[in-house]
Amino acid sequence: MLAEYLQENKNDVLSYAKHQDSRLSKNTVYQQLIDTLLAGNGAAEIIEDIYKETNRRVLFVTPGGEVMFYAGYPQPPELEWPGPFAPEQADRSACPALGWKKTIARVDSTRFECFMVAVKQQHAVMAYLLVAADTPNSGDQFGELLQASSHVLALALDREKMILSVERKYKAQFLLDLLWHQDQPRHKQELASRVWGRDLTRPHLVFIATCSPGQLWDQRHFTKMLIGNLEQLAVKNFIHLLHQDRHVILFEPPGGNVQTAVNFMRNVYKQTCIRLPKGVRLVVACQSVSRQEYNLAQGYREASYAFELGLASNESSAFVIFDELGIYGLLYDWCGNRSITSQMNSFLGHNLGVLKNYDQLHKTDLYNSLVNYLENNCNLVLTAGKLYIHPNTLRYRIKKIESLLKIDLSRLECVVEIALAFKIEQVKKWLLSNQGDASACSS
Repeated sequence: MLAEYLQENKNDVLSYAKHQDSRLSKNTVYQQLIDTLLAGNGAAEIIEDIYKETNRRVLFVTPGGEVMFYAGYPQPPELEWPGPFAPEQADRSACPALGWKKTIARVDSTRFECFMVAVKQQHAVMAYLLVAADTPNSGDQFGELLQASSHVLALALDREKMILSVERKYKAQFLLDLLWHQDQPRHKQELASRVWGRDLTRPHLVFIATCSPGQLWDQRHFTKMLIGNLEQLAVKNFIHLLHQDRHVILFEPPGGNVQTAVNFMRNVYKQTCIRLPKGVRLVVACQSVSRQEYNLAQGYREASYAFELGLASNESSAFVIFDELGIYGLLYDWCGNRSITSQMNSFLGHNLGVLKNYDQLHKTDLYNSLVNYLENNCNLVLTAGKLYIHPNTLRYRIKKIESLLKIDLSRLECVVEIALAFKIEQVKKWLLSNQGDASACSS
């Protein structure tokens, strides 16, 4: 960033004005303002320093006359010019040699006599500095202060312009950082809020959407359709981010009513489904809406989890809410609870680890056979057909599995226990893979 560059090249910065006035680089006020800039402060702090140094009210305005920063006023002042803001018509009699002018404006409906100096960059006016003329000026010394201020403010604006450019370039990354990492400091939340133009410290619901199979349809057309429906039904109360073919939508509940936000998104889902071509399915997932507190990272993980389950479902399209996941919702909380990790691993090892070790040692396929057997509701003939083996072969494998695990798969409680073990393993794999993705993206 420019601040670090300036700090490393402070001598060059202090000679910034030598080509215009050799005395300026020796000016203590100029060096003081430069130190303010090097400390990472911006134009607002520099304006405050000018006010303290001169004890005069200060305004920093755009070429169009809009007040950007001010000092010496108890509240934001309203600037009025007698006509269109035309500083080139101002009286230059104050000190033409140093380039500052004297002019008259109205601030809060009161006459405001001031000295004005243009803040330029490459001969283009970026802003104007107005310093009250309600006390006599002190000749060249005061002129040097105005000139020093204009140079430092030009540097400050240049730095802030550079920062804004960087912020826009990494706009998506600022938001993804909030979504990927649970505990974000307040200043990072405020930075993302400034870049996106929304207060992200306030509660937002996280939704994830995609159309699948994407290769059969133009993703750009889907994006345009989705955003169009969002703008039509949810107005501007949302943030949209496209990341890895997934549409991440942050929605601030109107009046804090989360159910209203869910209903908005459900309507967006319905309107989008109506316009989808045949063979393309839409999956929209929502985080839990029963939380007392809403954390963006937690909401994103819950929405991602519900989204993966929605993709894995056999429905043509799906609107999935985390709270409606049933046993998968319970397993998400259990698997994320570190206090029971050892018990969970012991349970998995007892039920599934034995089969995996046996398969690895004897080159068999008992684990996969059991998965398919349970997925096909313990139907021996149907499972054998899908595995392309004889039913007697599968029957032998089931007997071997029962012997190794010391269970009876004709009993409901045994089937439930093994099915639960498989589901826990699926959830743990998903949680681990998503932790890895977040770490990789942040490194």
